[in-house]
Amino acid sequence: MLSVRSNRIKAKRKIILILVTLLILLIVTLNIKIFYLFQEGNPIPVLFGVARLEFFGERIALISSDGSKYIAKSEYNESLLNERLSKYGWKFKDRLGSGIFYEKDGETMVVKCRMFTRRYVIYELDRALW
Repeated sequence: MLSVRSNRIKAKRKIILILVTLLILLIVTLNIKIFYLFQEGNPIPVLFGVARLEFFGERIALISSDGSKYIAKSEYNESLLNERLSKYGWKFKDRLGSGIFYEKDGETMVVKCRMFTRRYVIYELDRALW
């Protein structure tokens, strides 16, 4: 009876080991980049933003509750951001590296631009738009 029980435990351990190994191989083989999601902290707003871009036809999506972070497809450069900010009265001034400068009523706003993945860019404004 004891040997039957120990055989079951060994069989379960083998199955778990095989499943974990297959999962690791699947992740490596398919090159799933799940850790990209966590570079912005909470991944849920980023996932919703990507879903709005891919499935609902939005061209730029807000991903923060305070209105200071946006995500867009990298193929559009900053033209979509320029359109969005011009609605709030901000005019494009200059771009230096990853910083984009806008002006409104003598004030300057700096937007940090960084690649999220090869397909998406995140724009982080130094202030909320509202």
